[in-house]
Amino acid sequence: MDGQRRYRRIQCDGQHDHRTDHFGLEPAARDQRAGDGLRVGRQPGRADHADAGTYSIVWTVNDGSGAFNATASTTTVLTIGGQDQRPVITAPATAGAGENSPIETITATATDADATDNLTITQAGKPASLTFTAQAPGPSPRTATITGTTGFNDAGSYSIVWTVNDGVGGTASTTTVLTICQFCGLHQPAISAPATASGVESIPIATITATATDADAGDVLTITQAGKPAVLTFTTNAPGVSPRTAQITGTPSFGFAGIYSIVWTVNDGGVFNSTASTTTILTITRGTNRCPVSNPARGFPYSAVVGVPLTFDGTASFDPDGDPLTYAWDFDASDGITVDATGPMPVHTYPAAGTFTVTLTVTDNGNGDPAQICSNSAGTIATIAPACPATVFNGYDVIKLATGKPTWFAFVQPAGGCYSNTDVVSSSFVLKYAGNQIPAEARRTSIGGDRSGDGIEEIRVSFLKTDLRTLFSALPNGHNMVEVAIEANLATGGILHGTTQVDVVSSGSSSTAAATISPNPMNPASTLTFTTTRSGSAKVEMFDIRGRLVRTILDERSLDAGVHAVRIEGRGRRGESLASGVYFIRGVSSDGEFKQTIAILK
Repeated sequence: MDGQRRYRRIQCDGQHDHRTDHFGLEPAARDQRAGDGLRVGRQPGRADHADAGTYSIVWTVNDGSGAFNATASTTTVLTIGGQDQRPVITAPATAGAGENSPIETITATATDADATDNLTITQAGKPASLTFTAQAPGPSPRTATITGTTGFNDAGSYSIVWTVNDGVGGTASTTTVLTICQFCGLHQPAISAPATASGVESIPIATITATATDADAGDVLTITQAGKPAVLTFTTNAPGVSPRTAQITGTPSFGFAGIYSIVWTVNDGGVFNSTASTTTILTITRGTNRCPVSNPARGFPYSAVVGVPLTFDGTASFDPDGDPLTYAWDFDASDGITVDATGPMPVHTYPAAGTFTVTLTVTDNGNGDPAQICSNSAGTIATIAPACPATVFNGYDVIKLATGKPTWFAFVQPAGGCYSNTDVVSSSFVLKYAGNQIPAEARRTSIGGDRSGDGIEEIRVSFLKTDLRTLFSALPNGHNMVEVAIEANLATGGILHGTTQVDVVSSGSSSTAAATISPNPMNPASTLTFTTTRSGSAKVEMFDIRGRLVRTILDERSLDAGVHAVRIEGRGRRGESLASGVYFIRGVSSDGEFKQTIAILK
C-alpha cells in the first residue's frame, strides 16, 4: 500500500476508570504494536480482596483508516469472588464412659463467616462401637454427634479428631479425648432425703438425714450439702463405700425464719455418671416472742448538779430475739409525767436538787408479730446536788469590820472534780451569810497559785470591807464565829458552792445602815427592809453588774425614823423586764450607806 506501514490499535475499556498508556491500553493490558496482520490485547495481573465484584470488560480494535467501519468491539464479563475465610469447629475437650455403658452424647459444632460455604463435618479416632452422625453438608452452622454404647473391650483413651471442610479449600479441626474405663464404676450413685422438713425458731429441729448408695460396691462415696441455714450443723460419715449418711441438726435462732432449699449431693469419685442430688425444702417458722431487757444506766447510778445537762445511757438494753427497740424515759417518778424523753441516749437538766427515780421502758416489735409486742421497764437513781462542791481557804481568819485592810479575801478550789477553774464565771462570785449576799471585787479576782500546797490550782476572791459591814451588820459587838458561803456561776451550767468559818469582829461603831432583802433570788418580787434611827432623806438605787443605774427604788426627801419595807420588782426604769443575773442595791439615808445584792432568776 504506498510503501507506508499501517498500524492497528486494540483498546480495552473496563467499568473501572484506569489510566491508559500511549497505546490507549490500561497499564496491565498491552497489545502488539500497530501493524498489518493479527494483533493481540491481554489483561494479566492479580485481583486483591477489595476487587471482589462483577466487571464488564469491553475490547475495541481500530484500523486507523478513519473509515466509518474502522473499529470493532467485544465484551468479557469478569467475576472476582471475595477471599475465603476459614471455618471454625468446637467440641468438648474431654469425655468419659465405662465399658459396656451408654455414653453421654458428644457434640461438635462448625461455623463459617462465609454464609454461602457448604460445611462438611468428619471425624477420625472414635471407638468402632460408637456411632458418628453428622448433618448433611450445608451452610453454617452444622453439627455432628457421637453416641452409643461402649463395648466390653473398649477400655482406653481415644483422641477423636473432628474436621470441618468449607468446600473451597478451608478446613479446621479440634480434638475430644474420650476415656473409657474398665473398672471406674458402671453405675451412678443414688441419694435420698426427706422432700420436706420444718422447724420453729429457738426450738431444736428434728434431725434431717440423707442416705447415699452405689451399686458399685467398691466406689468411695462423699456426701455434701448446700443451702442449709447457717445456724444449723451438717455432719456426715467419712468418705467410704456404700451406704453413707449425712445429717443436719441444731436449733434455728430468732431471725432465721424462712424457706431453705437444701441440696444433698453424693459423688462416687468417678469420671462420668459420678454424682447424684436430691433436695429437702426446710421451712422454719417464727417462734414465740421473747421480751426485751431494759438497762437504764449500764449498771451505775447518775449524779449531776442543778442546771447542768445530764446524759442518760440505755444502750445496754437488748432484745434476745434481736428485735429493734423503742425507748421511753421517765426522769422523775414523782412528777406524774410518765414519758420525759425517747431514744437510747437522751439529755435532761434537773431544775432542783434531790434524789430522783429514773425509769426506762423498752419495747420490741413482737418479733414481727404485732400481737406479741412486749415491753420491759427498769429503774435507777439520779442524785442531783444543788451545786458543785468547792473548798475554801481563808486569806486570814479574822475580819475586823471597823479597822484593818479595806478587803478580805479567800482561796477557792474544786473539790471532787465536779468543775474546773476554767468553767468559773469569775465576775459572778458572791459571799453569803444569813440570807444575804455581797458581790466580790471583780477587779481583784484572779486564777493561779496553790496556797494550800495540795497541787490544786485556786482562785483568789476578794470582798470590800464596806460590803462586809453590810453583810454582817446584824452581828453583836465583839467576836462572832460565823460560817459563810462563797458561790459562783459555772459556764457549763449550775454553780459552785463552798463554806468556811471566819471570826467577825464588830465594834458597833460603824455608821453603815443595816438592810436585808427577802426573798433572794427574787420570786417574783422581793422586799428590801432597812431601819433609820432618825428622820431625813433616803434614796435606794439598783445597778446592774456593770455599775449602770437600772432604776431608782426609793427617793424620799424626808423619811421618818423606823423600819422601812420597800418592794423591789424585776423591771427597769421604763418598766421593761430585767434579764436574769446579779444586781446591786445601794441605799443612802440619815444613818449612812448600805449595800446589798439581789439575783433575778427566770
